[in-house]
Amino acid sequence: MPKDKSDKKPAPSPASPVTAPAATAPAPARRLQETDLRFLGRVSRFLASIMDADVIGRARTSGYSLQEHQRGWALQRAASGEGRSLDHLFTVRDQHLTKLGKAEQQRLLEAIDEFENHWFPVTRAVIRRVVPRAHREAFTEAFFHDLAQQPLGPGVITSVSTFLQRLDGLPKSKLPGADAVRSTLSERGLTAAREAEVRALLDLARGQQG
Repeated sequence: MPKDKSDKKPAPSPASPVTAPAATAPAPARRLQETDLRFLGRVSRFLASIMDADVIGRARTSGYSLQEHQRGWALQRAASGEGRSLDHLFTVRDQHLTKLGKAEQQRLLEAIDEFENHWFPVTRAVIRRVVPRAHREAFTEAFFHDLAQQPLGPGVITSVSTFLQRLDGLPKSKLPGADAVRSTLSERGLTAAREAEVRALLDLARGQQG
């Protein structure tokens, strides 16, 4: 007797293809800051002190478990850098030094820009004050020829370097009032020592020292 077709079991559906989990991108290299280290220290003290007999009893009543405790230590060790390769640590170091280098360059440019913002206008004012009226315009045009204040950035290195070269040329200049301009600037604080400080900043900004 033929078997009733209703007794047949349905054929199993084909298995869905297994998709491999997406690869997790490696965490970017990061140097621990002082606040990070203090936080990790507090975590370590918590995990160590909670094992006290009196404390762990109260923690268990609040749902604190052995699994959570082990998880806490695992996270603390990972955050502290345990298991990181030496190559990874070298990458962190190099990135940190690069960041420091950029910060130092910015600091130098800001110091040079501050000098420019102060002494360019002062020099114009001194020229107007001490150079004979008949020669003021010609003197100003000659001293500031192709020389203008620059926005904060690498351009201040060139503008301030040129400014200092023009200052060096004042004692040798035949323009009326040149000596008076230089001596007045010195009286106002632009001394040889101040010039030397700025020249040192320029050398550092160019990467010629340090």
